[in-house]
Amino acid sequence: MKVKYDQVAAWLLLIASVGYFLLYVAKYVADVPFFDDFRNITILHEIQKNPSELLPQLFQNFNGHRLAVPFGITWLGYLVQGTYHPQTMMLIGALSYVGLLLVMVRTLRVAGVSLLATVPLAFFLLQPSVHQNIFFALSTLQYVFSSFLTALMFLCLCVGGKPNFALALLAGLLLPYTNGNGMYVFLIGLPILLFMRRRREATAWAVALVANALVLYKLLPQVAAGSTSTVPHTNFYTDYGLAVYRFFSFLGSYAYPFRLNSNDTIGAGVLLFVLIGGGSLWLLGKMLLEYQRAWVKKGFSTEWRGQIALIATGGAILITSVGVALSRGQGTRYNIVDRYMLYSIWGLAVAYGIAWVLLNKKAQLRGLFVALPLSVFFSVFMYWYFTPHVSWWKNSLEADAYNLQNNYTVQGKIHPFNQQGWEEYKAAYDDGIYKYPPTLFGAVENQLNNPASAPTNYRFAIGAEKLEVYGGIDILTISLDAQGQPLAKYPNELFVLLSDTTNHRTYLVAPEWERNFGYRAFLRGENAYSEVFTARIYQGNLPSSTYRIGLLRMDKNTPVLEYSDQLVSISASNKHHLSGTFLARDAARKRADNALQ
Repeated sequence: MKVKYDQVAAWLLLIASVGYFLLYVAKYVADVPFFDDFRNITILHEIQKNPSELLPQLFQNFNGHRLAVPFGITWLGYLVQGTYHPQTMMLIGALSYVGLLLVMVRTLRVAGVSLLATVPLAFFLLQPSVHQNIFFALSTLQYVFSSFLTALMFLCLCVGGKPNFALALLAGLLLPYTNGNGMYVFLIGLPILLFMRRRREATAWAVALVANALVLYKLLPQVAAGSTSTVPHTNFYTDYGLAVYRFFSFLGSYAYPFRLNSNDTIGAGVLLFVLIGGGSLWLLGKMLLEYQRAWVKKGFSTEWRGQIALIATGGAILITSVGVALSRGQGTRYNIVDRYMLYSIWGLAVAYGIAWVLLNKKAQLRGLFVALPLSVFFSVFMYWYFTPHVSWWKNSLEADAYNLQNNYTVQGKIHPFNQQGWEEYKAAYDDGIYKYPPTLFGAVENQLNNPASAPTNYRFAIGAEKLEVYGGIDILTISLDAQGQPLAKYPNELFVLLSDTTNHRTYLVAPEWERNFGYRAFLRGENAYSEVFTARIYQGNLPSSTYRIGLLRMDKNTPVLEYSDQLVSISASNKHHLSGTFLARDAARKRADNALQ
């Protein structure tokens, strides 16, 4: 048997890219909830207390969506593992993302593209620009899993056959309960079947579509009750001009890291729109010209199945982009958000696929010499650019675990609780729904509240910022310029400490290191980290008090505590932290528990 070396090389590259990505995820995953993840915990608690609440809890209205599939996966994970593990959900999301890649590879193969030419898809998709769609449990089950279901639905629908149609229908039925765009994506299947002259299947699809819509919009009312944006915005109808900018910047977000210029995303978005929209129209035109007689006499030719799946997938991405442009960030010009980066990267992969099937065989062979090195550069650059942020994200979640256990709050992020929400979460935690993982701070936990630790000679600059959401959130910034100092050796293992001089509590904050941005720094081989960091303190998450600033760093796995003589006063405006009475009550309960042991 003749060995096809190009296929062997393609499989090796695909396996290597998948393996490296999964190892990367395993390295940076943290078993700590973030923001909406806390809702998972309270949902599980309600079901544990009253099993009859299972369906009402899974199908509840959550910010205008029905997320029964993400909540259901969370519940199944809880049944299997006995407690809620956010990292399990993140790993499921990572595997779903690999599944999305494999479905895209298969789609291109059905469209007649060589296996080697599908390799750039792996380099475009499998890199950490999508970190907030992986290392955020509810986000990964919503956005990543729905994207996998979308691509799978279109592929199975276009390939045809009863098993594939059944699988496509199942994916379509699940989509409206996985993400807010699900019903619109499900709808796209109907014109596909009509276009392919599969009338009986089109009738079944239409019946399922209507039934699902009745359930979603009648039996489960208020699913899409207006905009969920919290940003003050202009009149909806006068916002169309800015919405066009938001549409293209959303679609072209993949370009932002290269020069940190928001205008670049507009051009990149226009390019994707032309490739996806224009390329799709060109392909549809070719189908109509070449197969008009065949459609009338014999039915649809199977030669175009992969191309139609690509066109449909691109259409779903464009529809989602329109929805986000109209419903998110009204009054703003750009929509460059990390948790939406998935759609831009996925759009890039689809645009590549459509462009590729438009080329003839000779052009495809020549194009490989451009596409392969370009996609490798894209992937390596994205790892270089985003890894410092991914590392910070993990450290911030580790700090959250400590702060939640000891101080009933989080830092460096918007607070996820009001008083009632905290008490619901605390009741769920006490009943074993979730358990905090071991953190980096176990070895020094008893020393953290001791400002008599070694003094530091570092000086900190204090500043202020305001986050314009939820009525405005005041942020205190603590910056350090460590040029020429040994701190530069610890970018991934350094934390800022705030020691409350009144209540003798210590709060941990993971600082963000300044980075050497842009493709030029990358090409010069510069370190991704610079010598400066900034810790952002959300003042509403802390009690009003005076705090001493310190540092905790890990020196060869040995913790080193240092406190400065600098003090900072925090007045907790826009308070989100728990009341002092609740803190005192819980501290008294802990002392009583310790006395009984």
